[in-house]
Amino acid sequence: MVPAPIYLSPMDKRKIMQAKRLLEEFPEKRIGIRRLSRMVITNENKVKQGFKYLLGTSPGAYSKKVRMTRAMQLLSEKKISIQEVAEECGYRDRQNFSIAFKKYWGNTPGYYKSLGASGNYLSSASSIRRISFSLM
Repeated sequence: MVPAPIYLSPMDKRKIMQAKRLLEEFPEKRIGIRRLSRMVITNENKVKQGFKYLLGTSPGAYSKKVRMTRAMQLLSEKKISIQEVAEECGYRDRQNFSIAFKKYWGNTPGYYKSLGASGNYLSSASSIRRISFSLM
């Protein structure tokens, strides 16, 4: 069964893009779908469908991508601990962050932190991430 096409008005599209920006600007807040839809003054289904239609992913998956990419960027900074990275990305517990990070990137935060400012950490992780998506 093929899902019915959805209609997004120009206002709906602006609201979806506003929701996207909120997720990008506040990765540490871990904004849920209900709160996100209220923040942009639309319903939850419109946000879910709009993300899928405009961005090709769910709001939750997009939020995780933003948080994990931010974590990778922060890990390149030698001055910040893994606990601080976890907190900046919306995780209270370092262990939960490390598990989510390893599941997303394929290696531990400590591994990428050890690579430091070499500049290769994000490109090598992105390659791994692209490979894992192509296998799905």
